[in-house]
Amino acid sequence: MKTKSGIKYDVVFDYKDANGNRKQKRQRFAKRADALAYKCNIEADKTNNEFIAPVNMTVAEMLEKWIDVYKNTHWKHSQYRNVTGMVNNYINPNIGKKKIQDIKPYDIENFYDILRNTKIRNPSKQDIANGTIRCLSPKSIAHVHSVLKTAFNKAVEWQWLKYNPVTCKAPKVRQKQTAVWTADMVKVALENIDDELLHLGLHLCFVCSLRPGEALGLTWDCVNFDEGYIEITKTLQRA
Repeated sequence: MKTKSGIKYDVVFDYKDANGNRKQKRQRFAKRADALAYKCNIEADKTNNEFIAPVNMTVAEMLEKWIDVYKNTHWKHSQYRNVTGMVNNYINPNIGKKKIQDIKPYDIENFYDILRNTKIRNPSKQDIANGTIRCLSPKSIAHVHSVLKTAFNKAVEWQWLKYNPVTCKAPKVRQKQTAVWTADMVKVALENIDDELLHLGLHLCFVCSLRPGEALGLTWDCVNFDEGYIEITKTLQRA
């Protein structure tokens, strides 16, 4: 085909969409060699039953479908909130409108470079007071990486993609040394708490190594006074 900008080469092939309807796809190339290579790849994929039908789906649409499946069967509410926050605040504004079949490994690594210079949402009161402007941490970018890699893996499993474009390694996260209270520090903390319920809750956390949600989720049926033990069967989460 000849256009104003010169000769173009079209590759046209048939396929069936998700509903079994026959469709036709046209892909145009500037070079004949690129068109022939594309044609050979399509024919090889069909012969080997590896052909993936074109889907007109954006990254945002793919993530929405993935979240809709996972939110009720795989995640706690806190994890759902964290994932949707990453998607809405960082992923969709940058690559959400791109077609999933157009995303390449370079696009993912370039996206991470953008995130390294992206200001965090909802800065702390202390940062606001100090006029501090913080960018997204390596830990947060690693979380975004985990979300994208898992979602694109599922897109491959659902046969929307032939391969996962998230091939790069997760950004390195510096491990912070966890501060551990000594027995004397625990004693001082408990001695300075006047509220009986707060004292009891904090004491339980220390003695039983409970997380705050586990201590707050305790009910009387969890306590066995006869045998002297507490059974952790539930947690309390902010929702």
